[in-house]
Amino acid sequence: RCGVPHSIHLLEDLGHERFPDHRVYYFPNLFRVDDRRLELLRRKVFRAGNVVIWGPGSGISDGTVIGTESAARLTGFAFEMIPANAQRRVLISNFEHPVTRGLDEALVIGGPLAYGPVIMPTDGTELGLAWAKGGNNHRGLAIKEFGRGAAGCGSGAADRGPGDYAAIFTTAVPLPADLWRSIARYAGAHVYTESNDVIMARRGTVALHSLKSGPKRIALPERRRVTDLVSGAAFP
Repeated sequence: RCGVPHSIHLLEDLGHERFPDHRVYYFPNLFRVDDRRLELLRRKVFRAGNVVIWGPGSGISDGTVIGTESAARLTGFAFEMIPANAQRRVLISNFEHPVTRGLDEALVIGGPLAYGPVIMPTDGTELGLAWAKGGNNHRGLAIKEFGRGAAGCGSGAADRGPGDYAAIFTTAVPLPADLWRSIARYAGAHVYTESNDVIMARRGTVALHSLKSGPKRIALPERRRVTDLVSGAAFP
């Protein structure tokens, strides 16, 4: 419910020849990554100015050992680890970066569920601070650019190729709608609405589903003739 179209796939779908390109890839629970999976990600995801979002335990296992080494190999971040179950909450601390600029200063990411072990990035650009076990502040939301970085932070995707992308690691979930929209823009994706609604957009069709009544504004990526799919009536 963030005003940006999305689709859900299995990791194995990336290997299909006709897998569609996306601007943002979110891996909430890609805990185990071997050489084959990493090569697939490098070929299909780590490219073209995309933004990759890694969930709290991404890459924490190589299939044999649980630790930060395999997580660093997957995500490109260095990590510290707390070997315990813990609640996580992230407070935005950097409002100058395009991904977090304009967000509410009271925004908190996370919830009451305790799980672990906890890994937290120690490098990259800090976007948010995390509270976890021990009451200490840690880097809880961070971003790193690789190659030429994300498509939305420069001249676009035209000059981005293999190895050009940005990665975001978050210690806590779920991510709020405002942050999803900012990430989408940073990746060069089109945001259809600023309201927190579900958007479905395919070639020739756009639909909006809302749980809250009221006027809705849909911004198309280009000028088009628009008709109602059910009645056939043309919009002025």
